[in-house]
Amino acid sequence: MAPVAKREGLRKKDLIDRVVQASGAKPGDVKKVVEATLALLAEHIGREDALALAPLGKLSVAKRKATPKGEILTLKLRRGGAEKTAKEPLAARDE
Repeated sequence: MAPVAKREGLRKKDLIDRVVQASGAKPGDVKKVVEATLALLAEHIGREDALALAPLGKLSVAKRKATPKGEILTLKLRRGGAEKTAKEPLAARDE
């Protein structure tokens, strides 16, 4: 089996740069919004609140363990598969 190449993760600076590119907003404004968003997410995860954030998915804390270096959280992320579609009726209402 061939070794799997390690992919570089997404860092906060990269996230800010990508949001600036995607939105056309000013970097300083984007930085404030991204930092506020990350702080809010961290707060809710710390309280073990379930987060339902489309299109990311539904995130919840599966396990929590305190260590001398900090806290270890095991998170569960459920991502949707196919989009839900409204079921069509078998017959028209007037039939």
